[in-house]
Amino acid sequence: MNFLTQALNKKEVMTLFKSQPKEITLPSFVLPSGYKLMVSEIIDNEKAIVQNYCLLWGTDEQAEIVYKIKSIISDRPIKACTQLTICRQLAGPHSHVYSIFIRSMLDFLLQSYNIIITEKQQTQEVQRFWLDRIGESIMMKNRKVYYLDLNKLNNEKTLATDHISSHESLMAIYYPKYWGKDEPHTNCLFVISNQELSL
Repeated sequence: MNFLTQALNKKEVMTLFKSQPKEITLPSFVLPSGYKLMVSEIIDNEKAIVQNYCLLWGTDEQAEIVYKIKSIISDRPIKACTQLTICRQLAGPHSHVYSIFIRSMLDFLLQSYNIIITEKQQTQEVQRFWLDRIGESIMMKNRKVYYLDLNKLNNEKTLATDHISSHESLMAIYYPKYWGKDEPHTNCLFVISNQELSL
């Protein structure tokens, strides 16, 4: 996903409209004037369900995507999980909307899914984004954050799951494991959930 130039953004908008999207609202987010949130039709293939959420600015003919979230939903490696790919324009005139919007989107998705965060194709900016979201979630009473190593099983022969209960342990133990340079960590992931994790 790339729409940092006007031409690329126009192409993304055309692709979105071809998918016959629906306009939706979020329970905890009031759209400022000039914005609308649209969701594409579900694409269901053998491995996962894919759906795109796009925050648009402007009228239909001149609309531009300012924030896009691609949600890939499956039951692997854990039940009812979604992996998110996020792309946005530079903040600029939309900075007042971004932080409230992404928090509201995560609240919305967490009502139905566990959000998994993998290191695959993550830039430094994306790493910082997810580190901030993980840190916020640790501090929230209604959320839980877990660390999973897909190479390890516990005594019950299921995936070993570590519950991260403090920001200190996140930075001292799990951040080096996940994003550190000295250990192989391609099969590790973080999970943000509203409930006890069901594997």
